[in-house]
Amino acid sequence: MATKKILLVEQPELFESLEKAFFHREGFELIRANSGADVWEKVFHEKPDLVLMDSTMEGLDGQSCCRRIKQNSLTSQVPIIMLVPADRDDLMRQCREAGCDDILQKPISRHLFLEKAQKFLHLAGRAEPRVPVRMEVFYGPQNEEMLYDFSINLSLGGLFLESSAPLPENTQLSLKFFLPDREAPVMCSARVAWINAPRKPLNPSLPSGMGIQFLDVNLEDLMVIREHVKKFAIDTKR
Repeated sequence: MATKKILLVEQPELFESLEKAFFHREGFELIRANSGADVWEKVFHEKPDLVLMDSTMEGLDGQSCCRRIKQNSLTSQVPIIMLVPADRDDLMRQCREAGCDDILQKPISRHLFLEKAQKFLHLAGRAEPRVPVRMEVFYGPQNEEMLYDFSINLSLGGLFLESSAPLPENTQLSLKFFLPDREAPVMCSARVAWINAPRKPLNPSLPSGMGIQFLDVNLEDLMVIREHVKKFAIDTKR
C-alpha cells in the first residue's frame, strides 16, 4: 500500500504534537509549505492525499490557493480542509465558494481533526468500534457541581452514560473518567449528543441515559482511548 501524503500549510503549533503521535503512528508522509505561494508547486508535483491549509495566510491567501488547485484538472481531486477562525462567517463562505472539501474552525478540536482526517484519507475501515465499558464518569455543565453515573460503552468519539435524569440535548459538559488500568484521569469538554428517554427510548437495547460526544480531548488521552478501544475489540473477537 502506497504511503499517504499530507500537505501541511503554516500550522506548526497545531501539528507539532500530532506529528509526534498520530502522523508518525499511522506512517504518513508529511509535506510542508511555508506560504501560499509554495502550495501550488507542491500540490502539483507531490499530489498529496490531503491538504490542510489556513485561510488567513500572508501573501497568497488560502482561498486563492484552494481555487487554483480546484480549477486545474490535474489537481482538482486533491481534498482540501481549510482552517478558519470560528468568528469569521465571511471567510467560511469564501472558502466554500473556492471549492474546499471541508472546514475546521479554530481553535481546532483534535478529535474533529482526526475524524475528518480518517474520512479524507479513507481510513473508515480502520475506525474503532464502540465497545462495552463500565466505569464511573463525573460530568456536569461547566463551573457547576459535578454529577456522576456509569458508562455503558465507549468509542473514540464519545460514550453512552446511563442516567435516570438525562440532561437536555446539546448541554455543554466538563467530563472526567478513569479508564481501566490507568491512574491518570481523562478530562475533556463534551456535549450531550442524544438522549435515550426513559419512556420513549431511541435505542431500546440501552437503558435511560445520554449519548456523550467528546469535543476537545488532548492528544495523549485520545490515543489512550483509541488503544483501549482497539485492544478490547480485538480481545472480544478471539
